[in-house]
Amino acid sequence: MSEHLVTIQDLSVTLGGNRGGTLATALPPLRVVAVLLDERAPGACRVDTAGLVDAVPDATPRILRPAPFSEPPAGLSLALAGDSEAQLRRIAVAYSEPAPEEVVIGPYTFNERTIPDPSDYLDFTPEEHLQMRSLPEAEKFRRGQKPRPVIARSRGQDNWNDDSPWRMERGQWRLADLALQGAGPDALLTYADEFFGAYEVRMKVRLSEPASSACVMLGGDLGKPHRLRLVREQPAVAEPKVSAPPRDPFVVALKADGAWHPLRIRLDNGGLAAAVDGGAWSAVTPHRGDAGFFALGVQNGRVEFDDVEFRLPRRLANGRNYSFANGEADWWRETHDGARWVDHGGISCRLASSWISLVAPRGGGTIWNKQVFGPDVVVATNITEWSEWYGWDRDETHRHLPYDNICLVLGTEPDGKTGYRLEINSNDRTETVLYRNDRPVARVPQDRHFPMQFVGGHFPYFPRRHWVALLKRGGEVLAILNGKAILAYTDPDPLPVRRVGLGGYRTHVNFGPIAIRLLDAKPVAAPPKS
Repeated sequence: MSEHLVTIQDLSVTLGGNRGGTLATALPPLRVVAVLLDERAPGACRVDTAGLVDAVPDATPRILRPAPFSEPPAGLSLALAGDSEAQLRRIAVAYSEPAPEEVVIGPYTFNERTIPDPSDYLDFTPEEHLQMRSLPEAEKFRRGQKPRPVIARSRGQDNWNDDSPWRMERGQWRLADLALQGAGPDALLTYADEFFGAYEVRMKVRLSEPASSACVMLGGDLGKPHRLRLVREQPAVAEPKVSAPPRDPFVVALKADGAWHPLRIRLDNGGLAAAVDGGAWSAVTPHRGDAGFFALGVQNGRVEFDDVEFRLPRRLANGRNYSFANGEADWWRETHDGARWVDHGGISCRLASSWISLVAPRGGGTIWNKQVFGPDVVVATNITEWSEWYGWDRDETHRHLPYDNICLVLGTEPDGKTGYRLEINSNDRTETVLYRNDRPVARVPQDRHFPMQFVGGHFPYFPRRHWVALLKRGGEVLAILNGKAILAYTDPDPLPVRRVGLGGYRTHVNFGPIAIRLLDAKPVAAPPKS
């Protein structure tokens, strides 16, 4: 997506007095995606453009971006905030083509039992393609895009097909009539990935039987996700003799017509909200929670789902989502002792569409986000195997290397030795360690109960992909792995976190996607019942 930058530098633009009190700019059909205001006296200038919010609270100079899930405005309008004058030393406006800036996952249409593997399994060089075509056994080495099952069935306790986006936990789930059908009681289907940032999920729902009821589980606290219940609308009762009970915000009533109903659900720092049949948004709860879990459930009867799609806004006032499907300009890279970062490189034998790889057999590396996030923030990412490719004409075409010494950093400075650093698979894969200003303050053994197990062989770790998050809120620091809290530390003198980084040393690893989200300064004491 191309951007165009218009800037006025080394000049003092004054609003007020005899010089007029407004300043406006627009470049149709382009849209405003970022604004920088460098004021001599912060707060004297007012932004009259609806939909622009501060990307970094209390930042100097001010940086504004479109509000979450909103369309970028067509122009910028500035005015005087008070009776005096406002002086601006610098104004910069970034314009973009009028297209949504989101990471879109799906939609899952459930038309077939398999989906094409979106990973770069066919991403070979022209020389490799030529070599494969010239081999005597060319047909043997011919490769097409791999099919992946849409729904995974359990192969034992927590033993899933890691190539499937959906996991059948309980009850009956099947693909029927070009849709996903669940049958209760108590059926549960979980999504394989987690979402720690802001996102919106869109789907169609049909309650096939009069007694059918379903739920969508997302956000909330670890082990206690919000449960948004989907039920049939009850017929209106004329002149009720008693007042109706207050509406349960966690219940979405669908018309009792047996038809498909569009449903949209948003989860961000403002909490949970829902909209049905294209209607207005209705707030469900202001509590977002720290969990990344997402699942569909059927309590009773038979319920159908279709066109399930996740939309993750890339830039928010309080966070970011990065997919690495394209070049990401918000990160800078550090390496030492021969390590290197590779964009979307190599092959992946698990369900993936994009990533950034750290190749550090001896040294190490860190990627730092250029934005300032803090003092309370969470960073989360998916870690998977990096594959070394030998070629289709070899007996062993490739191998997966273990991802050891993986680091997540919430730093006070982008140097890796300040702030909080979490190391997973540390000390020969025996423990996970939390460092504060480069000194260990908490550790947990990676025993047989740890949610990540080193098993060696062709697939070094079980399971094969993992979601890890490092969270700091006040003096509480928490590490989350695969939906479970693995390490907690209370800091009596909390550090002022400002920087977010990821990396590792003596390792090979794929990262992606990555989510960063600012947190409320104080935890919610008692989240509402859901």
